[in-house]
Amino acid sequence: MAKYILEWAEQAPVKLFLSEELGIEKLPSYPQFMRILGIISPEKFAEAFNEWAQAAFPAKAETISTDGKEIRGAEHVSGQTLNIASALVAETGIVTGTQYCGGKGNEKKAFRELVDFLNVKGSIVVADALHCTGKSAESVIKAEADYLFVVKGNNERLRDELVLFFSDPPENAVTKYTTKEKNGGRIETRTGYAAKNIYGFGKNYPEVRTIGAVHRQFEKDGIKSDDRHFYISSASLNAQELLVHARAEWSIESMHWILDVHFGEDKTLILNKNAQQTMNIARKAVINIVKSYQATYELKKPFSWF
Repeated sequence: MAKYILEWAEQAPVKLFLSEELGIEKLPSYPQFMRILGIISPEKFAEAFNEWAQAAFPAKAETISTDGKEIRGAEHVSGQTLNIASALVAETGIVTGTQYCGGKGNEKKAFRELVDFLNVKGSIVVADALHCTGKSAESVIKAEADYLFVVKGNNERLRDELVLFFSDPPENAVTKYTTKEKNGGRIETRTGYAAKNIYGFGKNYPEVRTIGAVHRQFEKDGIKSDDRHFYISSASLNAQELLVHARAEWSIESMHWILDVHFGEDKTLILNKNAQQTMNIARKAVINIVKSYQATYELKKPFSWF
């Protein structure tokens, strides 16, 4: 991407803009440009990005989707894992926060730091099973938001309790809602189940108000498959609301897909770790600007990569 930035900057209209508006008369060479990226503090750049994202795109978020992503290009070059946590407004696709994790094992700490820093008040913070801990739930509640966490095998006892409950729930205790979509020749049926104020679940989690399950069924070319996911939340949700917010968790995966497929992040072999982190933040800034442009001007034909 750095190479493309320089190629873009060398175009006549851009050079004129840089000269007249920013006083930049001479562009650095590619090696010099990479050295500049390497001396930027990614921590300070991330703080500036987070403040800019919240100030420039202040619309209230109903759902904040969070997840970490490993930049594989960094590991291929230096042998070191580079993992970045992000927070994204599911309704708009705007990246509202970014936080360096270091290794995968530090992602839970980075999640809590993002929640502490960002304005998530009144939102539902959705996260995968890695963050389904009492400490992470407490950080969300402290920020005056609600959590919706996926429950998997790393919380085996809680997951087993949810599996047992939804296999034969008490009469009239569960609401149910189903959607059906066809995408790319595949038919996907989602059925959400939600139960409110069920005593005894999630004793180590603050303010549990809803437990839920989502059954997804897939059919393509006559071949059928399915999977089930289980949830715990401090928000009071019916089955339809659970489906909406649970599906929002995947919105951040779309952002990760853009980073890899359209920006080639995983294939970017940059030796300097600071430069890798700086470029990750820059890519997210571009995503925000394009998303904002689309929303502002209501493009009839949005960019294909969004």
